[in-house]
Amino acid sequence: MSSDDGELLDVRWSTVNGWQVLSLAGEVDVSRQDELYDELSTALRSDSAKVVLDLSQVSYIDSSGLSAIAVANREAHEVGAVFRVAGSCGFVSRLLRTTGLDTVLDLHPTVGAAVGST
Repeated sequence: MSSDDGELLDVRWSTVNGWQVLSLAGEVDVSRQDELYDELSTALRSDSAKVVLDLSQVSYIDSSGLSAIAVANREAHEVGAVFRVAGSCGFVSRLLRTTGLDTVLDLHPTVGAAVGST
């Protein structure tokens, strides 16, 4: 994903222990909100979806990025998918706590912990 201002958000899909893992690196802001939500929504709507969003390499996220994650989380519940968030630290972790999303999202310290959980 890239924005109009040339900033790049690196997006990589992988599979770990049968889980789809979306790993992000860089900054998530309003210019990337729709693409992030589209990526997550597509994965969550697949049969028997199990998706982990890896935020360990995200240096910045704004309210629009958090909104995309929150909406994807709600959608996961609606369609019966499993959605977990891994690796939030520093600024991202503080923002999740400040907004209360840490009480709504299924947070894990690492992707390994997220995919190894039941």
